[in-house]
Amino acid sequence: MFRLFAGALCLLLLPQVAWAETKSKTVRDWTGTCDDYSCKATVTGEGGLASGGTGYQLEIARASGGNETWFVTIIAHNVSQPENAVTFEVPGLLTRDTAVVSLGDDRFGLAGKEALEAIFPALRKGDNATIRYEVNDAEVEESFSLSGIAAVLLWIDDMQGQVGNSDRVAAYEDLNANVVAEDERAALKAQLLAASPFRDCQSALEGDGAIPFEPKLYDLGGGYKLYVVQCTMGAYQPSTLVFRNIGDVLDPVPFASYGDETGWGATLWLGEADYDPATKTLHHYARFRGMADCGTWSDFQWTGYDFKLLRYAYKACSDEPPGEDEDIGDFPIIYEAK
Repeated sequence: MFRLFAGALCLLLLPQVAWAETKSKTVRDWTGTCDDYSCKATVTGEGGLASGGTGYQLEIARASGGNETWFVTIIAHNVSQPENAVTFEVPGLLTRDTAVVSLGDDRFGLAGKEALEAIFPALRKGDNATIRYEVNDAEVEESFSLSGIAAVLLWIDDMQGQVGNSDRVAAYEDLNANVVAEDERAALKAQLLAASPFRDCQSALEGDGAIPFEPKLYDLGGGYKLYVVQCTMGAYQPSTLVFRNIGDVLDPVPFASYGDETGWGATLWLGEADYDPATKTLHHYARFRGMADCGTWSDFQWTGYDFKLLRYAYKACSDEPPGEDEDIGDFPIIYEAK
């Protein structure tokens, strides 16, 4: 049965699939982007973006569907990144500290519900916002224009049918996506052992060679739950398995994969994997060797019943690795949904 399920899902994941149309709207400094599954509003920091997207952005995102909430994220690509706390200042309205949590891929989500409930309305009313935090005893500061944010968020409300329901926010620490409670892990582990790929994992072992079994649980809605399970701990990255329930059964989820020698296919084994409930997107990253000059990353979006490929980046390894001072660069995107 699993082979039939994997084969069917593999067909859904391959690049010839037709994808939902993406719509966008820019008002002054803010840009809104929507597809069938989520919407986001983004602004670039006043320092701008350098080559490869280096710099800061502020993002406000909300999944589509009824009764959803806004999430606020700081993106810090190839620049100094926050470690645990950030100060938000909106002149004349607010100065407030908030905890942040790393979401992977240079993204940091605002945590702390009370702080976020104060910060979010100030962002909608202010002229500009400044974030500050310390890295190695040095202060980092970046400012963002708020010109256009209110209009873009109203456009998203209209696109998602959420007019009049635009004030609800969620902090990342408040999500159902959490490490499974310790007293529930034994039963879950026994259930996962019935799924053959997990039997080969270090986290399935007891004693010598075992790594901690600390799966993360995400509520996908509609009766579906997602389990992200670290399988092994390699020299420079983990391997990860992702399980989704089908009724009372947990099945491993296959994801699209690509290699120059094999072409397109599907795999159960991911490198680092993080699920973002704000956009219902799973991000995967794997390097093929320690210097990270070759590898792959990909984004998959939950559609309500499965995951679909949004974009896929890939770079094969060269027999001549880069020198110590050579710029490695980003992995090129070889497929992007239209």
